[in-house]
Amino acid sequence: SKIEELLNPDPKVLSTYKGFCESAELNKAFKRIHQAQKNNETIMVNGDPDADGISGTSILVAGLRQLGIKTEYLFPIRPVEGHGIQVRIIDEAVARGSSLVITTDCGTKDNQAVVYAKNQGVDVIITDHHILGHERPEAIALVNPCTIKERTLFKDIAGSTVSFIFLKTLYEYLDLPFPDFLNEFGLIVSALGSLSDRVSLLNPINRLIVKQGIDYFFESQREGIKALRELSIPSGEMTKPRHLSRTVIPRLNAPGRIGDPNENIPDSSIVVDLLLLGKGKKNKAKASHVSRILDAVFNKAADKAKEVAEQRDASQALMAVNDVDSINERRKQLTAQIEDEMDTLIETQVNPDTDRVILLEGKDWNSGVIGIDADRLKERFLRPAIILNQRSDSEYVRGS
Repeated sequence: SKIEELLNPDPKVLSTYKGFCESAELNKAFKRIHQAQKNNETIMVNGDPDADGISGTSILVAGLRQLGIKTEYLFPIRPVEGHGIQVRIIDEAVARGSSLVITTDCGTKDNQAVVYAKNQGVDVIITDHHILGHERPEAIALVNPCTIKERTLFKDIAGSTVSFIFLKTLYEYLDLPFPDFLNEFGLIVSALGSLSDRVSLLNPINRLIVKQGIDYFFESQREGIKALRELSIPSGEMTKPRHLSRTVIPRLNAPGRIGDPNENIPDSSIVVDLLLLGKGKKNKAKASHVSRILDAVFNKAADKAKEVAEQRDASQALMAVNDVDSINERRKQLTAQIEDEMDTLIETQVNPDTDRVILLEGKDWNSGVIGIDADRLKERFLRPAIILNQRSDSEYVRGS
């Protein structure tokens, strides 16, 4: 049945990538990465500074490093630079001797930044899930399910899932088995990215990724995942995906919101540092250290958000008081205007000696105040009162 298909999607949808994105774009991306691998190049990953971009960065970096490619990562300083491909990151790539930047969860509309990269001798591969702009960026490849004209399941996936599938197809291109630990890690971070971006769980790909990924999240022995688990869910009781949306996801997002290395506030990179830590005692010690930093950033972000909210509330309260005053004055004017018209209509429509119910019909009166006027009519004539309001823009009559 349809319900059964929805609740238990066919696992094959996670291993069939037909219609993922244009095959020509994939091949161009694969060739360029293969070239980077052969020439011992450094790849720079430019992720979006939110939970989805962080997750996509984590799986790309883990997968490329597994291929023996030196891979580094940087994020936009969101409070200063916003989102997308950054000129600063391109400059940093050049400074570090990298001539290939790969994006995750961004880049589809960053045409000018891609042109700048090209002029600096830096190739750009875009992996993204956002809708296309009027012009495609002049990247080496645009890996985005939105490039496919037909309606496919891949059009509703998160940016992290795009990066995860891209990586799996890259391994197929290189004729290499995809390691189990990478598959597990990819499912975990894609699930986190999917929850953060609130993608539709009616889509079987998203549903399977979230189900399998969250199961792996709670089972994983990777020290980075364990530390994140302990930091976010100390009780160990809340194991449903919806619980992670309120516990884990805000911690992944916090550094991106306030992080600025120039002010010694760690940015989204701190989360990737944590997620990439695998098993072993050394990683456990590192995970403990990094998770403490992440916790401090999260608390700082929470304090800042509270402070902003309090300031906003005070400002909105003042505005609201002023608004209420002006709205109240306007309401008084409208009510008085309608009462004047009513007095004229009462003479022709109402006979107080015989009418047991006062019925009055007007035209284009403000619906928000006729209730007050009906109440006043009731008090005035000491009997039930009905006001009907005919509007020029509707065939219906509204009453109070």
